[in-house]
Amino acid sequence: MESEIKTGKFDLKFDWLARETGNEIDRACFADLSLSVGESFITRLEDVAARTVRNQTRACAYQLAVWFASNWWRLRWEPEPQNPRSADLDWKMAHNVAAVGGGYVWPNASFSSEGAVMSVLVNQSQTSANFEPVKYLANFHAWIMASDFEHTVDDFIAGVIQRLASFEVVDQNLSSLWQEVLAERQDTATNQWRKLEALAGFDPDAAPQQMIQSLVDGIQTFGQSGVEELAAGTRQGVSEELLKITELRKSKPKQSSGGARITMPTLAQARTRGSRNHNLLQSPWKIAADLARNARSAWDLGDGPIDNKHLADLLGISDRYLTAKTTAATQIPFGLRHEDSSNVDVYLNKSYPTTRRFAVSRLLGDHLHSDRKEALLPSTEAKTTRQKIQRAFAQEFLCPYDALMEKLSTSDLGEEEIESVAAYFDVSPRLVATTLVNHGQLDRSALLAI
Repeated sequence: MESEIKTGKFDLKFDWLARETGNEIDRACFADLSLSVGESFITRLEDVAARTVRNQTRACAYQLAVWFASNWWRLRWEPEPQNPRSADLDWKMAHNVAAVGGGYVWPNASFSSEGAVMSVLVNQSQTSANFEPVKYLANFHAWIMASDFEHTVDDFIAGVIQRLASFEVVDQNLSSLWQEVLAERQDTATNQWRKLEALAGFDPDAAPQQMIQSLVDGIQTFGQSGVEELAAGTRQGVSEELLKITELRKSKPKQSSGGARITMPTLAQARTRGSRNHNLLQSPWKIAADLARNARSAWDLGDGPIDNKHLADLLGISDRYLTAKTTAATQIPFGLRHEDSSNVDVYLNKSYPTTRRFAVSRLLGDHLHSDRKEALLPSTEAKTTRQKIQRAFAQEFLCPYDALMEKLSTSDLGEEEIESVAAYFDVSPRLVATTLVNHGQLDRSALLAI
């Protein structure tokens, strides 16, 4: 069953309980714990022995607090893997509450960062082993504000530390660990360093120092947001990718190396990353679709297909660039802005025409939506809000949903129908299928067949 999608405030409540067994930390910190997003409880469970259903789990709050403190940087900044099913054990241990352990059964709930927003993916328990006392029932996907996550976790850990003090339990582990995290968060340079480590998929102090230093230096040249997106998208290969981009920046782009200088069109209605008037929990595809519709209207593009000639004219390039076979030797397509100019040097790393059209459109959307002070426009497969907006802008810009639905001639959305409509708009069949999935016209499982 596909999980329900929700948004709301993240909450973590704890009510202390008496316990006669276990060590002094277990006795002091045993509690009814409830984790929730809005009205939806992550910890909703069936107590197998008692044959009851409740919204709280009974466990040692200390164990959960240590897990949050130990993994705070990766929880707060590291995105979900591109393919969640292939997430390695290291990622799961840092992001899934089930890894808390300590002799208790915890819910299968993963927290991952998309920037200012965090994703919470909750899956109900599979058939429980005979010895497991509870079965978790929640099954939903939610987005929460990262600031809510920070405040809630901060208050929870502070409450656990206070509980230990009130019971006069001496424990240097949680207290010292949390004080270190808080100090790092307050120090600007250390905060940036830890954030870059997490974006690249490393625990604190586990990344090669030279790698992170190259990213810190890169921020001075390209801007903070672009380098952070690059780290999230290229992970442990980020320093090599940044070096390639730095080398390409030194000369005028050539088609033989996958590059072209584009003159980006202007759009008065474009919203930058500095604008916070829109709801950050609003679906990224809706934010991006509004931007794409504004662009089409402002540039008199109508609602039909945009052929290569029109797209190239809009960007001030030859349409041959959109069908060229030459590519950049980089992992990702990217753009480099010129200071005080609408000129952007674009480098594409794929040769398929539909892929190149999509990549150029993503970079166009990123240029319109991102902070103009940023020099680097990276286009990655990372599951961040910025990358989602890029992809959704390109979908709506090249293949407007309303026009797509008008073109579809049957309610039977099979492979042949999708391929026919994709050819009409000159986009990939996967783009069409993704658009239909995002609008609820197709089940997400349909993407597996394309």
